[in-house]
Amino acid sequence: MPAALPLQAFIAQASQNTTQYKVLEVKYGNGYSQRAGDGFNNNQASWSIDYGTISLADLTTILTAFDAAKGVDYFTWTAPGDSASKKWVVKQHTRKSVSGLFYTLQATLEQCFDL
Repeated sequence: MPAALPLQAFIAQASQNTTQYKVLEVKYGNGYSQRAGDGFNNNQASWSIDYGTISLADLTTILTAFDAAKGVDYFTWTAPGDSASKKWVVKQHTRKSVSGLFYTLQATLEQCFDL
């Protein structure tokens, strides 16, 4: 079941946004071409978010939520600069041990347009 992105307060401001436009393009002779948007939602965002230094308990909370979603269920999240919450699927995540007690976690979120 979809839920809010866990522990949003720990997401670092250094997180990064990428937008990809899905476009159909036909190339004709003499260098001419024609483009059209591929579908109704052809403007898809993705975020590379970084959870700052977090404890093992916080890491476990986040990973439990990510593993339960399995890249299929979405999370709701209002990205920096957005005025409304959108739906996001976690595509991958990477954790790193900072010390024996603290970790960092990087996750890639892709916007989804589920009903």
